[in-house]
Amino acid sequence: QRKKMSHGHGHGHGHGCSHEHNHEEDIEENQGEAWTLYTQINTLGLKCLNEKVKDSIKKVFKPWDQRLDTSTFVESDADEQLLVYIPFTGSIKLKSICIIGNVSRMKAYINKDNLDFGNVEDTPCTQEWNLVQDTSVQSKMEYFTKATKFSNVTQLSLFFDKNFDDSDVSTVTYIGLKGEYLKPLAKPPVNVVYELTPQLKDHKVHGSTNQLSNQ
Repeated sequence: QRKKMSHGHGHGHGHGCSHEHNHEEDIEENQGEAWTLYTQINTLGLKCLNEKVKDSIKKVFKPWDQRLDTSTFVESDADEQLLVYIPFTGSIKLKSICIIGNVSRMKAYINKDNLDFGNVEDTPCTQEWNLVQDTSVQSKMEYFTKATKFSNVTQLSLFFDKNFDDSDVSTVTYIGLKGEYLKPLAKPPVNVVYELTPQLKDHKVHGSTNQLSNQ
């Protein structure tokens, strides 16, 4: 089994992005069990802006042993850009990402739920990578994150703004996420919700206006 680290390096790049030059490593074939963060995605909130077929983004998050399946993919529509919004069911520590497709650059943003094509290019990204073009190598590569910046992620946005074909159609067939699931998202106490509901209902039924006018 071969394991190789490139001589990648990072530096500040545009709008405060941390830029990685092909910072990748060959992934050993027996590491599939490590790429299971896709099971912690809140699929109801998962979406992709500018996807040609609605909800096709949900099909590129799949088990490691299905990553070479090109029958499921997301494809851009109006132009080459894709903006993927990935909410998790809890907080995670993201260690690396695997991408298979014709996209050539990826920008990651964490815990930002208001991104769209109107503001994403002016919003500082958390990290940026130039991707590998060789399709025979893509499935064995992982792009490492800056550990301290991705240690408490509840939502991840991935912005692909270029592709190797220099065309208006970007295609991604697999997105793999490697890391650790830390804890579920905090929820409001059940008893608070339970107590507030009847109070509001009582005011409606008995009429708060009449009560106030009688005082």
